[in-house]
Amino acid sequence: MLHRLCIAPIVADGRIRGVITESKAGREAILARRVIDATGDADLVARAGAPVIKPPKEELMAASVMFSMSGVNKARFIEQVRAHPQTYADWVGDGEWNIQTAGKEDGMFSPFLRKPFKQAVAAGVIPANLTTIAGIWGTVSDQGDLTYLNLIHLPALDGTDPNDLTAGEIEGRR
Repeated sequence: MLHRLCIAPIVADGRIRGVITESKAGREAILARRVIDATGDADLVARAGAPVIKPPKEELMAASVMFSMSGVNKARFIEQVRAHPQTYADWVGDGEWNIQTAGKEDGMFSPFLRKPFKQAVAAGVIPANLTTIAGIWGTVSDQGDLTYLNLIHLPALDGTDPNDLTAGEIEGRR
């Protein structure tokens, strides 16, 4: 059942028995033997009244503003990626993308971009306070569409608060 928004749990005898959805066809009640909350933020169980533990905003993972880009010179982009390859070791340290690796993957190619942004800061092209511009890229089409960029990360936002998400979207686009 796609193209529906789950708007509320149906709770009876202390258990979630189904969900209320909204769609272009209107409102529906869907009952089930089991309901799995796959929202990522425990939205359904929180609305059902179950206890949910959420750290302070400052400790939550940064929100991302993902976007696509057109007009990319694919040959030049790939040439730059090959000339300055990024590896999984490049994700370690120096900023928000700070992961730990087991070491075996450190030399593997990664669609990670941080070096060009560090160079742009050093050259004065972008402000030095934009320290969280780094991330991953996806497919570049022959027409010059870079279809997936996850490069803008905004800390101290609550992904369950629509006002925080709105402020983050505006700031990330800016």
